[in-house]
Amino acid sequence: MKGTNYAIVGDPGIGKTTVMLDMLADLQRKGKKVLFISGEMNQIDMYGYVKRFRKFGKLPILFLGDYAEDNCLEVLESILSEGWDAVLIDSMAEVQNGVQDTAKGYLSSKKAETELLNLFEKHNLGENKTKTNTAFLIIQQVTKGGEFAGSNRFKHMMTGMAHMKWTGDGERTFFFSKNRRGGDMSVRTFNFMTRNKVNWMGTIVDEE
Repeated sequence: MKGTNYAIVGDPGIGKTTVMLDMLADLQRKGKKVLFISGEMNQIDMYGYVKRFRKFGKLPILFLGDYAEDNCLEVLESILSEGWDAVLIDSMAEVQNGVQDTAKGYLSSKKAETELLNLFEKHNLGENKTKTNTAFLIIQQVTKGGEFAGSNRFKHMMTGMAHMKWTGDGERTFFFSKNRRGGDMSVRTFNFMTRNKVNWMGTIVDEE
């Protein structure tokens, strides 16, 4: 997982943030140094998650909205310099907007994305205080056609691309359309019926 990048997309309301926070919290329990960067939520929003998933309350979190009067790129550079094993970003679009809106002078959306990708690549390579090869888990938007949004460089930088979709029966599914590290490419179902964890129910379709 060291130095990898995974993009995650999903249908509205399917629970992208919850699933990824669950994975991040499990990594933390295994002794990994993890960080959640939220461009979507504030502390009040997070409180609702923690009520149901208590383990989320132990996660280090950067609420980017708290830095609306600061240069968000500099804020990100500062916190990432500490060196993290895994960083969850929710979402790329909102963090990119934050970087663009708080830049010193004009910064295009494309340039804001470039600055972020340069930053991710730097920490993939371990260019931080602890020389840690950081892995990034990035919640991303999709186009109207269902494709991953973002530049070609963004797509090429991704080690894997994960999807969460509803089935016709109302079940939640998770699968990879790309994973350079190999592994299980089948479609798995999950739900949130149990407090404090995501329930993985098993495989329903084999991609191969």
